Amino acid sequence: MQHNGFRRALGAGLLVGSLLWGGQAGAWGQLGHAVVADLAEAELTPAAKAEADRLLALVRQQHLSAVASWADNLRNMPDFQALWEQTRAQHYINYKTDDCAYQAARDCPDGQCVVAAIERNAALLADPKANDNQKVMALMFVVHFVGDIHQPLHNSYRLDKGGNDFPVVVGGRDYNLHGVWDSYLLASRRLDQAAYTARLSEDLPKPEAGTPASWSGESCAIVRDDDLYPKAGGRKAFKPDAFKQSKSEEWARRGTQGGEEDGEASGNQDTLDRRYLKKFLPLAERRVQEAGIRLAQLLNATLPAGTPKK
Repeated sequence: MQHNGFRRALGAGLLVGSLLWGGQAGAWGQLGHAVVADLAEAELTPAAKAEADRLLALVRQQHLSAVASWADNLRNMPDFQALWEQTRAQHYINYKTDDCAYQAARDCPDGQCVVAAIERNAALLADPKANDNQKVMALMFVVHFVGDIHQPLHNSYRLDKGGNDFPVVVGGRDYNLHGVWDSYLLASRRLDQAAYTARLSEDLPKPEAGTPASWSGESCAIVRDDDLYPKAGGRKAFKPDAFKQSKSEEWARRGTQGGEEDGEASGNQDTLDRRYLKKFLPLAERRVQEAGIRLAQLLNATLPAGTPKK
């Protein structure tokens, strides 16, 4: 089991200190991750809620949302740099082809991807022999990674780093496509955490429970939507078959070249208009809802099973 050495060595006091660090969150931003956690917490069974509360108390927290961005904030914590380096690739998965059916040997051969990370940490939560330090870290990772796996561009193309190298303009400001999906879409509602949670709680979907692999496959399929990667000036949408086409590769890498390397707008950037937001904001919100429901289902299945016997 990876990272067990860190989990045994790190005490609750250090974990408590780590939660005091702020930082820029990844998928969905801090707002989205917090809303996912709030939606999940409202759906926990009494047994799962009791165990979650017990583990959260070890790091002096009362709600899942308080730890929802911990896995991202590791990057800013001096005492956790080794753990960040070991887990940074576990926030996403890069599919090598247009096939969204996850194959571990092909898509995650070293176990360093979001699908495998959820599976490992869920197993720890369900293991009554795992110690509390292992479990509280597994809980914080699971809460975050289930959010990550439902963000489409965390299940994307290696060529443009999941949209990080795909520059766009929104409202006259420079972004990359990944950042639009991480933060801009949800932030455009201009709602705080409580208001957004209330909004998304009103009409919760009932998604198939599925598995981490199938959740990732759903996100991967969304990325393949012809309109998710915007096109301008008659340019064709980005497709994975561009991997072998040098011209398309040069285009896909444009976010790290020339003036765009300094964040300057260029003629190659795409402008996202209201039509883009109108189409994809509801989809982003549905993925947040599905993440919350499935996180609750996962915790309801694992936390009671792993509760220490009295």
